[in-house]
Amino acid sequence: MPRPECETYTEENGVNPFVGRNALFIRSGVKDHVPHNIRAAFQSTEPVGTVEVSRFGKVIRIWQVFLCRSYRTLPL
Repeated sequence: MPRPECETYTEENGVNPFVGRNALFIRSGVKDHVPHNIRAAFQSTEPVGTVEVSRFGKVIRIWQVFLCRSYRTLPL
């Protein structure tokens, strides 16, 4: 059955094509850890970099980048 274009992905027939894949988690600001939901959904998470956007010598925005390895589905 075709899905509307705007519909988000849902697991079908118990198959999730994202299991085992890696992802980047990017957030604005600086904090110590990634959120619990993200940590729980991946085998490991590690910071890989910080991006600072400056204008006229003043930092106006900071983004943290984390590598999240081996996605796994969460129990219901």
